[in-house]
Amino acid sequence: MTQDILSEGGNKICSIILDQIEEGPRDFFLYAEVDDGVIAPSMVQIYVDHIFWTLPPWEIGKVLQRMWQGSDKSAKWWALTLEIHGDKFELQFNYDPAAQFDEGTDERAMAAITSKFPNLPLQVPPFDPEAQRLEMMKRLARRSASFELDSSGVTQLDADD
Repeated sequence: MTQDILSEGGNKICSIILDQIEEGPRDFFLYAEVDDGVIAPSMVQIYVDHIFWTLPPWEIGKVLQRMWQGSDKSAKWWALTLEIHGDKFELQFNYDPAAQFDEGTDERAMAAITSKFPNLPLQVPPFDPEAQRLEMMKRLARRSASFELDSSGVTQLDADD
């Protein structure tokens, strides 16, 4: 049962990413940590001569949560990596109960990404909250999601699975 949930979740995440990221190569690397109340995905798009940090589609969070909640309690994973190359993907889970948590989630994500691609420079777009909000709204509109806005941005999101 757990294996079915994890495999189905991997397929769903790939579908979401490939449907929503329209520009550039179709190769991606996703690192995500999941725990009770925590879902922290980080994603890069893989180019020939560099990797590019990109905003993961927000729908991935729901899928990650279902995958984590559907896993056997005796073998809970706390992190996963998903590598997509065109229409193929490889999904790996970290079950290590002795993992070191001296660093924060962002630092562990950066370490996973740079160790996977040690010879490719990482390009990170400049932080622009308005551009990120507009990108999220564009992706939401593409997915026919309903949302409400307040002065700080998106406050409620509902989308079809």
